Amino acid sequence: MKLLPLEYAGNVRIGFTMVEVIVVLVLLALASAIVAPSLFTSHPEESSEMRAIVGRVRTAAIRRGETVRLRIGQTGAWQAVAGTSSGGELLMSGQLSGLPADLTDLILSPVGTCAPAVGSVWPDALAAFDPLTCEPPPR
Repeated sequence: MKLLPLEYAGNVRIGFTMVEVIVVLVLLALASAIVAPSLFTSHPEESSEMRAIVGRVRTAAIRRGETVRLRIGQTGAWQAVAGTSSGGELLMSGQLSGLPADLTDLILSPVGTCAPAVGSVWPDALAAFDPLTCEPPPR
């Protein structure tokens, strides 16, 4: 039996055709387009509660004319403290009914802007906030 070089192998097929590769890529794209939105949905009740708290703390910062730090702990307990130092005056506190996705330490300025404190991460509920107005974008 004589072996032929690969280019003379006749009907022997090695690999995939371009059409097969494109069909698989299209199917993967469709599947990911269907699944992706569910990965990024937040809980609306948690989001609206967080937005209400941030709005109240922002209003307090503007009225007082000083920076206010919003801290949210692992249990969902939150505190608004005047100033950025650890020994500031406690302005308000409460308990989130739905725990935030991540812990946060948010700084709200007297001009109405907000930003995460150094080393802090925005939770999912705050991810859509505009740092200049500290409000959710219009829908």
